[in-house]
Amino acid sequence: MEGTMSEITDSPESKFSESFAPDYVQQMKVHTNFDQNIVIVTEDRLELCLRNHLERISRNKAWITPVSLLAAFVTTLCTSSFKDSFGLSSATWQALFVLFVIVTGIWSVLSVIDAFKNRSSLRQLIDAIKKSAKLSKSVDQPKP
Repeated sequence: MEGTMSEITDSPESKFSESFAPDYVQQMKVHTNFDQNIVIVTEDRLELCLRNHLERISRNKAWITPVSLLAAFVTTLCTSSFKDSFGLSSATWQALFVLFVIVTGIWSVLSVIDAFKNRSSLRQLIDAIKKSAKLSKSVDQPKP
């Protein structure tokens, strides 16, 4: 048993750790992050912030409907040979679909622009809640 103990202490790994361990310990840095921020805000202000955030998120996805309709109308316009039906001539049907493409094209462009303007992130929500809490604090506390 003693032979195996000396073999372990004489191993290259143990010699390496003995010679370099003090240098590593001296250079080692421990980083801790125990900072906590507490935000106190009234329920009505929190609800207002959450409603605004929810509205921005829904506006981010509002472009899907017009772009989908535009794709459908363009596909129909490109692949169909219009015929007389429901009392309208083929030229009228084609003109209606051209009008649909123009209207949904404008709607799509406006919706995409609005989605880019109203991008919202979790950080923006937290900042809005903090700002609301600061407003609440300055309104609720009288100045000395």
